[in-house]
Amino acid sequence: MRIEEGGPPARDGRAPRAHDEPLLGAAGSARRAPSYAARARAWRAALGVSALVGASVLASRAAPRGGGAPPLAASAALGPVPDWPFETVQHPLAVTAEWGAVSRPYPTGAWWTNLAVADAYQKPGNQPSVMLPYAVRNQNGRGMEVSYGPTRRTVTALFEGDYFGADLVVGTARSAALPASYSHRVAAVSPLTLAVQFSEQGGGEAFVARLARGAPWVVTEWAGATPSVGSDFVLLSVKAIGARPERPPDAPAPAEPAAPAVEEAPVAAVEPLCSAHANCAVLAASVADGLCCPLTANGIMLECCDAPRPPPPKPPTPTPAPSRADDAESNGDVVGPSDLFVLKLQTGQTWLLAFDSPVALSWYTNPARVEVASSYHGTMRLAFAHDLDSLRSLAACAHGPYAVGSAVRVEADDAAVRPATQPPRAAAGARARAAHAAGRAPPVGAAADAAAGAAAGATLVFEWEVAGDPDGTGELVTLALPHHIAALALGSVWRDGPHFDTIKGTLTPIRGTRWSVRERFAPMGWNSPRAPARELVSTIKSSLQLDLAQPLVLRPDAKDLYGFGKQASRLARLALIADELGDSTSLQAAAAALTSALDPWLSATNPAPWPTAQAGTGALVYDGTYGGLVTRVGLSDPAADFGNGRYNDHHFQIGYMLYAAAVACRYDPQFCDVHRVAIGAIARDVAMPPDDALAHLFPVARCKDLYDGHSWASGLFQMADGKSQESSSEAVNAYYGAALVGEALGDEALRSWAQLLLAMEIRSAQWYWHVPSASPIYDPSFAATNRMVGVVGATDANAATWFGANLEYVHGINIMPVTPVTEALLPASYVAEQYAQLATRHGRMEAAWAGFAVAAHAIVDPAKALLEVAELNAFDNGNSRTNMLHWVATRPAPPTALLLALATVRSPSAVPRA
Repeated sequence: MRIEEGGPPARDGRAPRAHDEPLLGAAGSARRAPSYAARARAWRAALGVSALVGASVLASRAAPRGGGAPPLAASAALGPVPDWPFETVQHPLAVTAEWGAVSRPYPTGAWWTNLAVADAYQKPGNQPSVMLPYAVRNQNGRGMEVSYGPTRRTVTALFEGDYFGADLVVGTARSAALPASYSHRVAAVSPLTLAVQFSEQGGGEAFVARLARGAPWVVTEWAGATPSVGSDFVLLSVKAIGARPERPPDAPAPAEPAAPAVEEAPVAAVEPLCSAHANCAVLAASVADGLCCPLTANGIMLECCDAPRPPPPKPPTPTPAPSRADDAESNGDVVGPSDLFVLKLQTGQTWLLAFDSPVALSWYTNPARVEVASSYHGTMRLAFAHDLDSLRSLAACAHGPYAVGSAVRVEADDAAVRPATQPPRAAAGARARAAHAAGRAPPVGAAADAAAGAAAGATLVFEWEVAGDPDGTGELVTLALPHHIAALALGSVWRDGPHFDTIKGTLTPIRGTRWSVRERFAPMGWNSPRAPARELVSTIKSSLQLDLAQPLVLRPDAKDLYGFGKQASRLARLALIADELGDSTSLQAAAAALTSALDPWLSATNPAPWPTAQAGTGALVYDGTYGGLVTRVGLSDPAADFGNGRYNDHHFQIGYMLYAAAVACRYDPQFCDVHRVAIGAIARDVAMPPDDALAHLFPVARCKDLYDGHSWASGLFQMADGKSQESSSEAVNAYYGAALVGEALGDEALRSWAQLLLAMEIRSAQWYWHVPSASPIYDPSFAATNRMVGVVGATDANAATWFGANLEYVHGINIMPVTPVTEALLPASYVAEQYAQLATRHGRMEAAWAGFAVAAHAIVDPAKALLEVAELNAFDNGNSRTNMLHWVATRPAPPTALLLALATVRSPSAVPRA
């Protein structure tokens, strides 16, 4: 089963989620409702996108148990559609020409949609699409700007980000002196690759950019146009470093690609240190550190002499390209012919430029650019080299195969799901320390899993289709993120290959067209892995009855999807707790109230919260333009429902609804039969399995980035950091809810697919949102002051939220909601450090947020957390006192400690309610 081809951002780029529910007690929601004007201002500053196009499949471990996709009926406009209650409407945001070969359902969460999305303030392509390690954009039709942002990294106590800069700009020579305007369109897409056609306005096709996740080279294909590569920065030098020797067709391939010899570009005279180092001077001037250990013709690195080397140049401050008056250095000087060039910018950056066959370049300094002397057929490749080792390894693979397509295949385990005993990073660290003490190399990837006793899960296999290797002798090189390497099941790591920095840590090169990562499934059940402590059962029951006596708890009435979903999810949680405690009266009351509240949403009989341009009933509608379920009011107002109509925060909002609907189905089979089609459709909106009968209506795993492992929350908005996600825990909740829906409906394909999405989300959150003091991901100065990232972008990490930087906001938004799966997300080894930081705000937190800090405290000290629950006087509208007591009571703790704490807790009837 496969998925196949088919300046920094402002923190107020996205409006905080509002609630129209009155505050519970002192504070009823962990979100504060901004005014409409404030939301509109925030949305005008927004720029955002992300997701996945293609189709991947998780093989079922068992035949579906009477579930699966709902029956379909024919529709001329949409194709087969289920007999659902949702009205089909058209989206007011027109599909741009830049979407190109992509059609409905559009991947509104894909990593590259900045290239396709337009709004009132931005043209498609004005903001970067980040494939790692590079980012590209076509700002105002200038051409393909390529950025390697880590050289402009900014780190503060609350922010770490890589700014976009037009390090290189790819266009055609005809337009270099008199710039033309370039249009672009998506030509082909697969889960890990994207082909973008660039054309001159009023002219012909210029080139095709082959953009691949984790590719060391940015590859462009040319079919007769004349390439030009410019820069926003001073171009200090252009040097040819050799052409590949021609090889007869019947000659055997060399064991290793030979490093090119330098043929061009005189530099300041440097006495060769020995006869073997004839090219030392050029190599030393080609990279920032001045090292010179050249390769021989057969690829063997020579030993460096002990004699002094030329001193390394100091990286200068970035300087704009000189004006025409200053243009005295190069005005069309010819460099080459060669098939490999080194370009050095005044910023200190070094770039390699590779061609399939030798070409001559004309070098100009105003504007800064190089141009191929004539029309060109073949590939032109660009890569950043941060040191001599990277330059050598990049030169060795400069003419090898490159990715033009991809598939992602899922291999599921046959074993029953069981929880992992340690989080991946903590377990890996413990094994590494033990191996070091024993004098052994620590195990990685699959070997590490075997050493730990692997939990059941699935293997995600990345496969690439390649071009540029006609004789089949080369090896594709791709780059893996840290979370890939930690769970690598299959892949040939190139230890001496080019490494690149990113906001998510160092990228490691892997050779070959196929490698895989093993995901261990988190426990996926309705209840916690252990029963509540007997000492607290009566206290929890009393609290449950008091909570259900509150009208706002028993009757969810919020009109917006996010607010209602949280209220309904809170009620669903109380129903599950009542069932676990054997309180049938409370269970019946909660289940009946839950089904009553959900019915209007699932039957599309509830009105929009205020009049909209979209007439009709039903707060949820099907968007027949892009393909998805959105709120009616969100279609009319991009700022309404936190951007729901533009697919912003989509999985967060739907996740709460899924959790509530799954619980309702668990306790009311008749309700489930009536609403099976609607519930299944809502689940598929965010967790569409591959090869599903509704795959023509919803994109596969709308928000999930299979390469980064986590989801993106920004929908059809452009964002300056590519895209972002704030609440990792609400993303986890979305896939947890989808998995429970699959369980409740007997839909094995949905359940198992959502379980994989859940495992990926948890592991990526632990790598990129959680910040232990010894973080291998973030800069030490950022990691020293933060234990949680509030918002992760494609090029930045922010220790704040869209609505504030209080610690309880940053941590709470990545803890909520508190459910049984929270235990898998927040391991005690991490929380021990995390809570130490949260505790500095004890007694000063906003009331609705304090409960999430208590939830974290309970993981490391349940007894003290129990005392803190008694002190809480307000809760988020997705949380309750009963849920907090149950959470504390199901943490591992010595019974005596809980008894001592319980003795000091007042009777629930005397505790202020919320």
